[in-house]
Amino acid sequence: MASPDDDLGFHVLKEPADCILWREPGRINGPTKLFDCLETFEDDSHLKRLLLKCRECGQLYFYEFYEWIDWEEGDDPQYWTYIPVETAAEIEMLKEASPFDLMRFTPRLQRDFPNRGKAPRLIWIR
Repeated sequence: MASPDDDLGFHVLKEPADCILWREPGRINGPTKLFDCLETFEDDSHLKRLLLKCRECGQLYFYEFYEWIDWEEGDDPQYWTYIPVETAAEIEMLKEASPFDLMRFTPRLQRDFPNRGKAPRLIWIR
């Protein structure tokens, strides 16, 4: 289960060391069939939350797609977050978190496409 890392409420989860994404995160940049969707928590055009399972190793991920609406320029930034989970308690905690609160969880695989961006950025936050 996640444990607070400090008084600010950061949570450190177990690293998915046996998962291909830990070693090759770029595998999610293109069309992928790496995951099976086990559960859908939210399914909106600007917010999607799922429980995914890696087809190669069985690692579970709490997944979020979040699109921030840019009312001025129409160039909506987009964010994809993959957080490795192990327990039902971790999943419940993430389901209750806002898109911004997800930034308090590590490790997480973050794919960001900012407005006026030329390409997405992909990085493990540890």
